Amino acid sequence: MEAPLPDHEAARLAALRHYQILDTEPEVAFDDLTRLAAHICGTPIALISLVDEHRQWFKSRVGISITQTPLAVSFCAHAILEPTPLIVSDALEDARFATNPSVTGEPWIRFYAGFPLVTAQGYSLGTLCVLDRVPRVLSLEQVTALQALARQVMTHLELRGNLVALAQTMAEREQAETEVRSLNTQLEQRVLERTAQLHLANRLKDELLLREQTARREAEATNRLKDEFLAVISHELRTPLSAILGWAELLRTGQLDAATSADALETIEHSALAQVQLIEDLLDVSRAITGKLPLKAWQVNLVPVIEAALAAVTLAAEAKSIHVEAILDPEAGLVLGDADRLQQVVWNLLSNAIKFTPQGGQVRVRLERCQGQVEISVQDTGQGIPQEFLPHVFDRFRQADSTSTRAYGGLGLGLAVVRHLVETHGGSVEAASAGQGQGATFTIRLPLAEVNSSPQHPETFNLDVWSRMLLSGRTKNG
Repeated sequence: MEAPLPDHEAARLAALRHYQILDTEPEVAFDDLTRLAAHICGTPIALISLVDEHRQWFKSRVGISITQTPLAVSFCAHAILEPTPLIVSDALEDARFATNPSVTGEPWIRFYAGFPLVTAQGYSLGTLCVLDRVPRVLSLEQVTALQALARQVMTHLELRGNLVALAQTMAEREQAETEVRSLNTQLEQRVLERTAQLHLANRLKDELLLREQTARREAEATNRLKDEFLAVISHELRTPLSAILGWAELLRTGQLDAATSADALETIEHSALAQVQLIEDLLDVSRAITGKLPLKAWQVNLVPVIEAALAAVTLAAEAKSIHVEAILDPEAGLVLGDADRLQQVVWNLLSNAIKFTPQGGQVRVRLERCQGQVEISVQDTGQGIPQEFLPHVFDRFRQADSTSTRAYGGLGLGLAVVRHLVETHGGSVEAASAGQGQGATFTIRLPLAEVNSSPQHPETFNLDVWSRMLLSGRTKNG
């Protein structure tokens, strides 16, 4: 039986094409997940299947040689109709598939389990599926592991899309540099032809050479950052995948007790969420750069905002026996901003302080009014920041130790997001450190909210629009 079309099919197909994934070459990241799915379930066939208007196409496949099949024989076309997994224990007993040519002939499918690949907007692009030639039943642990792997597939799709966009940006920059060099050559020729203006021509030539050297240094620095960033991504993705594979192999043995099995599933889920957080960091930076990160304007009391951020890092601090001290002035005053985003800023600074502070250290967060502004400071007794790196601490993809084997994880995006959010709120952020091993202090300054400056209900603002309004001293009235 051929599957009906999903709801909002045109929008679903547009979302699928957005990823520019159809008919691309095999990729190790996806093949690893497919092999892992087959290994967990002990099935001879596993696929990452993407469904367009005419076919199901296999981005990755194990145990089968064909790369696509028509929709008329597709199990996955049925699986994408619902957000929950489609599990067919015996295809001959299911009226939808009993006469399917893939069941009655090669490859003689009897068992199918498809886990939808769902975008953040709720569109199912296809499935991560496992198939067998005999009827079977999946355990709860196998179902949970496959759901985690399906989320991993979506994480890789998002990451791949961001890397494609980054490559396009680099190509455009290289083209621009080529055009600049061409213009420089033309200008130099014109200078040589205008001998009557020799002094001016020589000065222009020197300036153009300086620009070219600066552009070359910037291009080289950009290429180094790109290589370092890709190395970091490789490390950050491989680490949780290794944890997932290790626990999956232990679960496969069936020799773990219930408590250990629960720990294994929790580790698999935590590893998957870690990779999702990488994507969220990339998306936050992308939205911030393009001005598409919405904020809700409201008069905010920063005391509960900071207390919520402190609660979120309590376990991490206790795990390292770090003493966290909070000195919060309840009379510091209100600010006009988005409470959730301001909590994200404070959480990020606290998380960094705890991450880079050794066992038994101290972290202090202070809220006070200073020179007509609200000031938040986060001070730690951690490893500190080298003086030569302080000017770059808020740059995207920059860390004082940028090798893929450094002791601390992360992509170097958190502080870039902090600066963008703080500046969008009309404030400023700065970092100070006496040097290596001397700890660090991050200080945020935000303008006080004027009386009656906030609407009665929060309103959503585009980042670039709201930033201009804050700088001009105007906000939108309700």
